[in-house]
Amino acid sequence: MNFSKLTAYMDYLPTIGVPGCDIAVYQDHELIYRHFAGWRDEEKKEPMRGDETYCLYSCTKVFTSCAAMQLIEQGKMNLDDPVS
Repeated sequence: MNFSKLTAYMDYLPTIGVPGCDIAVYQDHELIYRHFAGWRDEEKKEPMRGDETYCLYSCTKVFTSCAAMQLIEQGKMNLDDPVS
């Protein structure tokens, strides 16, 4: 897989005000791409190292949606099934 466009985008984000960013892409439970860019501490100009800890807020919707789509792929659930 060619991730050059994604790498370029990640490297661009700090230039428009995103202090630091990190991405990992897995396929079949195997890491196939990892890139981080920007600053872990922008004031001190400490670059990202890839071992940062992140505070994630309101991300349960993403995990729930992903799990639901996996169940749909497995045929265990339909998209129009009632939530109850």
